[in-house]
Amino acid sequence: MNEGRPRTSDTRLAPAGNGNGLGSFTARLVDAATGESLAGLRVRAVQPENGRSRRIGDAESDDKGRFNVTLSRFDPERGRLLRLRIADEQGHAVAEEDVPVIVGDVVEVAVALEEREQSVLEAAKAAAVKITPDLAGWLEAHHLQTLDDVRRAGGIAHFRKLPVSPKSAAVRLIDGLAAFATVPGDPSAKAKLVRRGYTNIVDVATTPEATFVADLQ
Repeated sequence: MNEGRPRTSDTRLAPAGNGNGLGSFTARLVDAATGESLAGLRVRAVQPENGRSRRIGDAESDDKGRFNVTLSRFDPERGRLLRLRIADEQGHAVAEEDVPVIVGDVVEVAVALEEREQSVLEAAKAAAVKITPDLAGWLEAHHLQTLDDVRRAGGIAHFRKLPVSPKSAAVRLIDGLAAFATVPGDPSAKAKLVRRGYTNIVDVATTPEATFVADLQ
């Protein structure tokens, strides 16, 4: 777990006493690798104590990476740290950081972003694949949320009672994208291969290089 450190001057620790009247805590989320602001991240601030935690408040970072949490529930007598549980717009956990509670200034929190498996809906959107609400609900009900989930299940075309035809373009493309989940590249390029008849890595390996390159164009 990384500890965010304030990078501003003249900072003040929250005063001791009960949790009332402390105002608010303001922080700015930045990418630890690039220093760029991280917008649109969901933050849940909790106060850790003896292996347990008290929920302080929820917020979302703005276009400058800033967010604000009211400290009315914070008790300095129980410690002077906030634990920030950070998630993306879909609610997937991104990072967890402990930061000192500073009032009257902005605490800069460097977040080490971890790569995660791409969700089926994200990949479909990037590849311009239309997923109906019924199919999206079916995928969620069957716990097939990422392309790796679909790949490990052997695709979805073989499942019974699909809400769409197993021969539909959406199913074919989802299965194709899942088959190429371990191959580097963006979903749109992989979708192009699937639309041109490539269903797995073996198809790529057995296709003459000139033909494969032409199909990528």
